[in-house]
Amino acid sequence: MNGLAPKVTCPICNTESEIYKDKKTERVYCPVCQFPIDSHGPIPLDDMCIARFVEMVKRPMMILFWAPWEKQSDEMLTILGLEVQRPRDRMVVAAINVAENPESRRQYGIEILPTFVVFAFGREINRVVGAISSFEISQLMQRDFF
Repeated sequence: MNGLAPKVTCPICNTESEIYKDKKTERVYCPVCQFPIDSHGPIPLDDMCIARFVEMVKRPMMILFWAPWEKQSDEMLTILGLEVQRPRDRMVVAAINVAENPESRRQYGIEILPTFVVFAFGREINRVVGAISSFEISQLMQRDFF
């Protein structure tokens, strides 16, 4: 290795920069837009950043609302993580653990887990409630919402 810090491209602002790691949470953040980055899965969200995330991202995005104690939603997170590994430049994919972030569950009216919510330009444009197959997730991610 050449001694330089690893670089990552932010899926939100497309800035390539060195990794910034929060010492308390161990999460990796983009130093430009300040959103969490996870190069191996959906972007992790929390109650503090979800509203700004929905408002700022200008591409279609899908957010999975899930909880670790709910078997189907944990499975959906795993499948979504595999789908995110496939190259796509159309949709930003994020996930929020509602067990740790109950305010977001209330704010977005999530009653059943898992729930996939698709947003575009700050507005909800589609919602899928319950577990779906890997194929259905892929189709949802490739759908043209414009």
